[in-house]
Amino acid sequence: MKKLLALFVCLGIKGYATDYTFINLDYARAVQQKHPWHFSGDARWVAPASFKTHSAKGSDFHYGDTHGSLYYSHFIHPHHALSWEVGYSFMHLGWAKNPRFSQSNFQNALASVAWVTDAMEKWRWIMQLGASVNAATFEFANSGVYSALVWGRYCYSKHIGLHVGMGGFTGIKQTYTLPIIGFDATFSKWVLHAIFPLDFSLKYSFSKHFSTSLVYDTFGGPYRFPRRVDDAHGKYHHAIVEVHSSGVSWNLGYEANKTIWASVGAGWNFGGWMLIRNGRGHHGKYYKFESAPYALAELALSF
Repeated sequence: MKKLLALFVCLGIKGYATDYTFINLDYARAVQQKHPWHFSGDARWVAPASFKTHSAKGSDFHYGDTHGSLYYSHFIHPHHALSWEVGYSFMHLGWAKNPRFSQSNFQNALASVAWVTDAMEKWRWIMQLGASVNAATFEFANSGVYSALVWGRYCYSKHIGLHVGMGGFTGIKQTYTLPIIGFDATFSKWVLHAIFPLDFSLKYSFSKHFSTSLVYDTFGGPYRFPRRVDDAHGKYHHAIVEVHSSGVSWNLGYEANKTIWASVGAGWNFGGWMLIRNGRGHHGKYYKFESAPYALAELALSF
């Protein structure tokens, strides 16, 4: 079952979810390979997009983000492994004429622990608990967000896996949960993932080391993920901001020895919105922005 999963999946929720396929639950082989550490990182930049909202017309929205996570994984039983993560997330929200706050850079520190198991026949389960906090202040009471994920894959056949689960978060005046449902299919050199809301991608491997993929991306973190603003104006002191948009990218990937993965790509962002609320989570206003092209790069290492 493990061989049917893509070794490195471009997840829709950058920096906040992973499929942990870097953990080899084949205990005998995993002990021999001795690759307990795994790093994954990505960066994206979206070209300036014009605002559609009437009060913001005449100004542009500049978006960029980068994420990096380091994992240490170890077995607690031949069919059960724990994976510990520390990570960093950076998001740039550039808007020179923002009427509610002047901050443009948002930094979050991340940590999580996940239990990964294939003890149930034909199933592979991930159970994860995580936390995120403003990396500039580490004030959990003001900016802490806590998350949970339960995600199972059932090996329906040699070529098809079915996915079920639930994921969500709570913190900064916001609680949100979404179901996980979908499938993956592998046929010859093609791999299709349709797993809501984590991964929508189509990958084609045209050689031992190179592949190309079409990926549906989302921006702003998990849907409706809140961030606390440090320097908001007036009644929007300690404002709360959310960003959401989506796009499609084409990527070229490289893999070596199942320990190094890298990709570069370009895509088109379909536009989206920024929601700004006051510090208590009220009086929110949506600012909608237009579509724009974007570029991205990803790197993953196991060692």
